[in-house]
Amino acid sequence: MIDFVAAQRGLGATTARLTPEALDLLHGYHWPGNTEELDHMVAFLVGRRPAGSIRPEDLPETVRPQSDFPKQILEDLEELVGAERFRVLAGDEGRRRFADFLCAFGSERFGAGEIQRFLGLGRETARRLLRSLEQRGLIHGERGARGMRVTRYSLRNEPEK
Repeated sequence: MIDFVAAQRGLGATTARLTPEALDLLHGYHWPGNTEELDHMVAFLVGRRPAGSIRPEDLPETVRPQSDFPKQILEDLEELVGAERFRVLAGDEGRRRFADFLCAFGSERFGAGEIQRFLGLGRETARRLLRSLEQRGLIHGERGARGMRVTRYSLRNEPEK
């Protein structure tokens, strides 16, 4: 099924790149989002590791054995849901997936397009979410070459792994 989803996205055979340990974790996952979640997972994995073997540490936190999620990120996202009413973050699973997405980037930068694809949001909703996260101090926005608008983001304080 992973290769089918990858082929639909034009990403090629992905399961051949999965280590046996990573494949076992994916097989053991309960997939609450069904095929939509699988689609997001494949895009995440290939985006995170475009070449080479995909190892367990490359998988999102939701798939790996449960460790402590960065509590501050989850608390901020929960507050954000109450204040801004972002439906995609309304459920516990949605907040955990998004917290994992943010932690996966760590000190690396990401853009609104990556948020859009991962959460299936429209451009303006993704930008509004990013502005809210920036106002709360969770992420930091970097202005583009002319300083006109924010083009890339990063976590303000990288969570400990």
